[in-house]
Amino acid sequence: IDELIQWKGVPDDPLFQLTFPHRKMLPPRLYDRLKSVSDGSDSEASAQTVREIQQRLNPHWTDQRDQEFTQKEIVSERLQHSAREILFPFPGQRQACNDYRLFYDRNTQIDTHTGFTRHAAENLITNLRHHPQVTDLLFTGGDPLLMPSRILTTIIDTVLNADLPHLQIIRISTDVLRCWPYRFLTDNDAENLLTLLRRVLDSGRHLVLMTSFNHPRELETDAVKAAITHIRKTGATIWSQSPLLAGINDDPEIWSALWREQTRLGCLPHSLFLAQDTAAPCHFRLPLARAWTIFRDACRQVGEISLTV
Repeated sequence: IDELIQWKGVPDDPLFQLTFPHRKMLPPRLYDRLKSVSDGSDSEASAQTVREIQQRLNPHWTDQRDQEFTQKEIVSERLQHSAREILFPFPGQRQACNDYRLFYDRNTQIDTHTGFTRHAAENLITNLRHHPQVTDLLFTGGDPLLMPSRILTTIIDTVLNADLPHLQIIRISTDVLRCWPYRFLTDNDAENLLTLLRRVLDSGRHLVLMTSFNHPRELETDAVKAAITHIRKTGATIWSQSPLLAGINDDPEIWSALWREQTRLGCLPHSLFLAQDTAAPCHFRLPLARAWTIFRDACRQVGEISLTV
């Protein structure tokens, strides 16, 4: 907050708008309804209105409400096969995020009412042995790097020590590089985390950190540059998958600058994606034709190394 937001530019500052809720995120009709009960005279009516608006704004995209985790999935620590070759574990120890970015819907993933078992590593190995077609293991959440290194080490070491010749790639989806690069620099277990990354590479598997940058300013601090250097020294690859957002980065000049700096630092552009069509993300949504034009024009301004995107 101190290093990335330019407070003199608030409320129009793009990183402020991505972090703090603001007026334009609510449609006028819902805003007026909320305002009518916000004077504090009836706290129950106010709370009920908020709940109703939340449900209206979170329709669980792609019928997500009908895809709640079954008891079997809960027992196996929320393991999902999004594709034939990819397995997604959702470690129960860390279903939280560094910041709840306003273009994401977290209703289903961040669920405090669903329990987790205490045997994530064992269940993960069992699942992998029953699915020899899986080549990629992608740890996601929430953010798995918010958990202590010792817990993540226990899970990953169990995978490395198992007889799983078909498992070739381990990916970790994380925003700590953007939100808290000190995770790799000055946190108490930063060196333990870097040691774990090196151990994955030493096992003969490829290790990828999947991160996200929304704006070139997020790459300007000394901390994020140092963190990227530390990660690259382990042998891990860093890829960035980033969202296209109205009013934030809907300009090809921003994207070309972002991709060029990422490439210079060794954090390769992986993909540009659109915000989910739910809740506040509607405020950040762009027409597909406009999105394609921005993507095309940005690609024309960068060298071929950045065109991994």
